[in-house]
This record gives sequence, C-alpha cells and structure tokens, in this order.
Amino acid sequence: MKRIKRVISVILLSLLITVFLPINNVNALISRPKNIRIGINFKYGATNTTLENITMSSLGGLVLGINLNGNYTRVLETTAIVNASIDVKSDSYHVKITNIGYDLSTALVNLNHYKSLGLDVFLVCNQTNTWYIYEGEYYSEQDVTLAINNKLKPKLGDIEYLIVKPSTRRILLEYGNGVPVMASESNTAFLTLTSNFSGTPKTISVNGDKYRGAIELRKLEDGDITVINELLLNEYLYGVVPLEIGTTNTPFEALKAQAVAARTYALGNSNFTALGFDLTDTTLSQVYGGYDVENLASNNAVEATAADVVTYGGVLARLYYFSSSGGATANSENVWLSPIPYLRSVADPYDRIYRYEYTYSASEIANHLTATERSVGDITKIEIVRVSVSGRVVSMKIYGTLGSTLFTNEACRIFAFPDRLPSQMFTVGTASSYAVKMGDNSLKSVELPGTLVKTSTGIQLINSNSRVLVANDSGGTISLIITTSSNSDFVITGAGHGHGVGMSQYGAMGMAEAGYTYEKILQHYFTGVRIEEAKLY
Repeated sequence: MKRIKRVISVILLSLLITVFLPINNVNALISRPKNIRIGINFKYGATNTTLENITMSSLGGLVLGINLNGNYTRVLETTAIVNASIDVKSDSYHVKITNIGYDLSTALVNLNHYKSLGLDVFLVCNQTNTWYIYEGEYYSEQDVTLAINNKLKPKLGDIEYLIVKPSTRRILLEYGNGVPVMASESNTAFLTLTSNFSGTPKTISVNGDKYRGAIELRKLEDGDITVINELLLNEYLYGVVPLEIGTTNTPFEALKAQAVAARTYALGNSNFTALGFDLTDTTLSQVYGGYDVENLASNNAVEATAADVVTYGGVLARLYYFSSSGGATANSENVWLSPIPYLRSVADPYDRIYRYEYTYSASEIANHLTATERSVGDITKIEIVRVSVSGRVVSMKIYGTLGSTLFTNEACRIFAFPDRLPSQMFTVGTASSYAVKMGDNSLKSVELPGTLVKTSTGIQLINSNSRVLVANDSGGTISLIITTSSNSDFVITGAGHGHGVGMSQYGAMGMAEAGYTYEKILQHYFTGVRIEEAKLY
C-alpha cells in the first residue's frame, strides 16, 4: 500500500513580477457563434455517462421541439414532467396509424383530431425526418392487435394500421404518468427541450440538475442517450468559473482572469463535433456544473469581461491553466511536444505552493510497470536524467533486473501509479538519496543525510527529516524536505499541482491580492499576448 503525506506551504518571496507587454501588433478579428454546445452525458473513449432514463421538468413548463441541422422547430408545449428513454429498454410496442408521412403542420392537425376522439396518440419523426402518428404503448404484438380491433377500428374505421416494434434508435418522451408525448427515430433531427417559463432565469432540470438554455437528446450507434446542453457562451461560463478556480475568498481580478481564460479556451476548442457538441462538462474540456454551481461574484466577473479573449499574432491563443506552479510555470515543450511562443516558463512568486510527498516500495513500482506493459523486473535504480529550466522532470529512467524503461515530459508523472503525480516538479530518493541539479540540467544522486552544507550560520550536517532551501533558476528558493525511509523505499517529494503550462490559478489569486489587474495577470502568464474583444453572433 502506498503511504501518502501532503504538505501545503505558502512561501512569500519579495520578488517583482515582470509583466510582458504585447509583442504582436496585429488586431485580431475573432468572430464566433454566441451559443455553445456542451456534452453533459456522452460516450467518448473509456468515458460513458450516457443515460437510459431521464426525467426533465421546468418552472412554467417545457417546450418540445426538433433540432434539424441546426434549425430549431417548436412542436408542442406541456406543463407536465417529461421522461425520456430508449424505446427498446421499456419493451414498447406501438400502432402506426397509416404509413402516410406528413409535414409537421399537417401532422399536428391530424394529431389533435385523433386526440379529440380519446386516443393516446403522439408524433414521431422518422429517419427521413417525416412525421408519423403513433398510438399507445403496449407490451406485445398481441396487445397491439387487440388495441387495433377493439379501440382504433371502432373510432377510425378500416384504415391502415401497422405494428411498431421496440427500437434501439427511438427516443421516446413520455409524461410522468407513462403516456407517450413525442418520439424521434432520426439521426439528424433531434429532440430538444426548452423552458416555457416567462421569467428569468429559464432553466431545465435534468435528473435533478438544472441547466440554462436548451437540452437536446441524441441516440448514437452505441451507448444510451447523449444529453447536450446548448446555451449562450457567457451563461456556460457562469457554470465553469466557480468550479475551475473556486469562489471562496477569490479576488475579483482573479475571477476575471479565469473568465477570460475559460472564454478563450471555449472559443478556441471544438473537439467533439462528431458527437454533436463542442466541449464536455468534464476535465476533458473545462469542468462545467450548470446553473446549480453559479455564484454571483463569478457571474459578475464573466459579465465584467464582456467578450474579452486572449490573442497572439491575430488569432485566439491556446490557453491552459492549472492549480499551482510550485514557483515557476513550464515551457509547453517540456510537458507536451511543441514549443508555443506565449507558453513560456515564467517566475511565479505569488503562487501558493502546493507540496506533496509519496513513498512507494520497489515492488509497488515494479507491479505498476508490469500492469502498464513496461516491466523491467525487480527495480534496482530510478534515475532522473534531465530537468527543465523550471525544475520539472523531463526525462527519467527506471532500471531493473530485466532492463530499463524511459519516461519523458508529462509521462514522468505516471511512472509510479496510474492517477499521476500532482506535478512534474519532483525529486526521487531511495532511502535518503536525492537528486541534485547540475549546470547542464542533468541530475546527480546525492546521499543528503550525513552531507555537509554551507548555511548562513556556517557549515551544517544534514540529518534525516531536515528541511533545506536550494536556489532555483529564477534566483528564488525552493524548500526540500529530506526524509529517510526503510527497506529501499522510494520517496517522491514535489511541488505544484497540475501540468504547469500557462496560468497558475493560485498565482493569479496572489497577483490579484497584490493589486494586479486581470489583464496584467494574463499578460504575465502568457508571454506577449493581447486582450481583445471577440464578436459573438
């Protein structure tokens, strides 16, 4: 079992922040749709949050409609709670009244006529986006036949009736009492629900969670119901900012910086269009919690920054942010692959440095390597080969009785366990051995306990469980805890939380507390950028 000890420290450094003024003089013309589409239940890779059953409601009732290729058509209104399910999951059989398809207006006329006769009829949009009228919900073909003979023919005569079997494609909307209200079998015309509330805010409850805007339901080839929330960009940010940076004691300028960063990210990323939406509500994109997580302060920060975005060279910048830098942010190429001119390492003296310590046995690490198909046998040595100018590990090698394996950049965070180390800024010691950075950015393993070091009070012997300060590249200091362990355990001691590229959220809070504006905060973390206003249409 792993043994974890976390220490959070705040180191106050009397350093001046260098504010990078924009070096690109190109005025950007950023034009984007004012609405954004968020997948709140979806299937993507190993992630599957699609739903079998959904209960939806809204103060003032719901408006049910169809989204056909981006064009919304209003179909009907209801004040009732509406449930959605995949038709096959409820073993639902229905009667199709004639095999004649209608346009929507004609279908509605016929629907109201059949309802006046006391029939439980509902509209269905089929795969050719034609409207049909179905009746009832039955558990077997025998039940359907009885209904045709005993209920439908006496009222409608000997017209054409067809038995409709359960379908894996059909999404069925029902009232709370189980009576069908509407369905879609189309893969291009999707059921869409909006609030009919006359006031504000207009929200829809989806299984108890409230969302602004519209809710769209899709059935893909595999998985259950995909749920998409389409809403105004800034209303989406209302549900992002408080979850990404928090609102408890967060300075307003830091909230504004987060709002601009999140807006820039949202407008610059649309990675899930094949699934019908732009971003997810998870860390695959930005964490989004809908209406329930909104906060007045963060909402005001979103509105105060209007349509502000971050640009570089006349285009939207690719912005990234994270929790704590450990004292310096990272160059993009030291975490991912490509150097990006505005994602440069900068000193972060206002960061509230997050510190951590983990201890693993050699067998625990060996077992993890085997599980991830990197087996090297029994672990004999862990070597940190190279660190970046910000102090992050960019190359490390693990040796064993059967060979060795190399980790580079962000992969260095997963060498010991699958959930990742909090950051790339760490050292690895075996018993009481730690890595010391040399002039060429390589590291040398040194047994610290028993080592003599020069301090302000003279020469001192380092013992176990000591704390020492070492200089970093920016002229500041980093505190290391020297810990001994037994049985050849590996002790991982580090600082920072997150990938380290871009804006440190704790650093942004510290800068805001020190009096910096959101523009200055963003221009510090993103070298040479401009803050400009996007046109939303």
